[in-house]
Amino acid sequence: WLDLEPLAAMLYGEAAPQTLDQWLARFRITCLERHRASADAFATAELLQTLWPRLKQQHCTSLRAMQKLSQQRRWLAG
Repeated sequence: WLDLEPLAAMLYGEAAPQTLDQWLARFRITCLERHRASADAFATAELLQTLWPRLKQQHCTSLRAMQKLSQQRRWLAG
């Protein structure tokens, strides 16, 4: 399991959006029907693809590395 919000926030800084809907809007990712599992999963996958270039720059390309970076954001945020 991987929560992309804290991961994206680590990659884009403090002025970053704070909800999935805000992240989707920032990158102009359309979710056909929010809170429907298949549509949310597809939009989340598109968000991960958008984050991928910055993740590669951070040498963060495994699930474990992404989970660790995401957890660091939660710990640093309080």
